[in-house]
Amino acid sequence: MPSTNTVSAVEETVVDAPEATLARARIVAGKRRQTLQSLLARLRPQHAALGCILAGSAVLNTHKLAQNDYGNTFYSAAVKSMLHSLHNFLYVSFDPGGLVSIDKPPLAVWLQVASAKIFGFSPLSLLLPEAIVSTIAVAALYRVIAPRLGVAAGLVSALALAVFPSFVAVSRDNGVDPLLILLLIVACGAALSAIDSGRWRSLFAARCSWGLRSTPRRSPPT
Repeated sequence: MPSTNTVSAVEETVVDAPEATLARARIVAGKRRQTLQSLLARLRPQHAALGCILAGSAVLNTHKLAQNDYGNTFYSAAVKSMLHSLHNFLYVSFDPGGLVSIDKPPLAVWLQVASAKIFGFSPLSLLLPEAIVSTIAVAALYRVIAPRLGVAAGLVSALALAVFPSFVAVSRDNGVDPLLILLLIVACGAALSAIDSGRWRSLFAARCSWGLRSTPRRSPPT
């Protein structure tokens, strides 16, 4: 008799398991549906306009990007050198022997090295990080301007930056300018936030952003 009860309990558990799984799946699906509905409810016309500007910026920055080949071959050679040596990576060395550092802050070049490490050393893996960073810079400028000067001013500022010829030109190259522009925008936004709120945290964020923008390079030891 005890064995019969045990078998019955096991059978009930087996039968209830799919029902419990389905119930959990329904709960998860319901939560996801509520989250999506909440996001859709918060969408405004300015979000659609900003999305169009960002999409246009991405197209300008990436259309036929591979035709630019390796961009500035000086920086491309440095990336290739840094891929093969941790010493060269840390000192942003141009030559395989690690004797000469390039003449720019290292953070943007390190992004290119990370991209080349993941996707392989190719023109697109070197040029895409700058194109992506430039598109993010357009969004960051809107985020800085819109809360202070209004949505219209934010959209106009983002559009002006996205289509500015020299900005598009540097966004399609493997130089360091796009990241410097992004960090400068972030630093200015954090500084304005510190002025508005009086919080040290915002001031510290501004200083960190500016410090990353002007990270000094070190000469390799001889």
